[in-house]
Amino acid sequence: PFGRVLHAIREDEDYPPTLGKNTMNFKLKAFALGAAVAALGGALFAHWAYALTPGTFPIQLTFIMWAVVIIGGLGSTFGVIAGTVFVFGVRQLVRFLPDWGYATEIAYLRIIVIGIALILVMYYKPAGLFGDEERRKAGGGVLE
Repeated sequence: PFGRVLHAIREDEDYPPTLGKNTMNFKLKAFALGAAVAALGGALFAHWAYALTPGTFPIQLTFIMWAVVIIGGLGSTFGVIAGTVFVFGVRQLVRFLPDWGYATEIAYLRIIVIGIALILVMYYKPAGLFGDEERRKAGGGVLE
């Protein structure tokens, strides 16, 4: 029931307490679990990279990660996987475009293509390509 309670808290924070669930306790556990996974990931990445500097995490990386989640769909594991395949597929396909003396411009083409895809998905399918079907049916929040 842990996942179901978190889902209920996401949809309507006033409802789970009526069923006897302590929402603060569940949110604290979810935060601690997320922080532990992030810390483990950061520790493993630091061990792999040997040294971390501010240049290790460019702004484009943040844009790409948000694009993966938004294009794939919020609340959908398959959506995030599909978004990752799309975004990194575009990044790899642009690498193989012929260079007609515009090598620096072609490097920015991948960000432009991902940005256009992001705009199209947000306009035509606000929940993402594979957004949470249950949330869409309920008409929850931003997805209306």
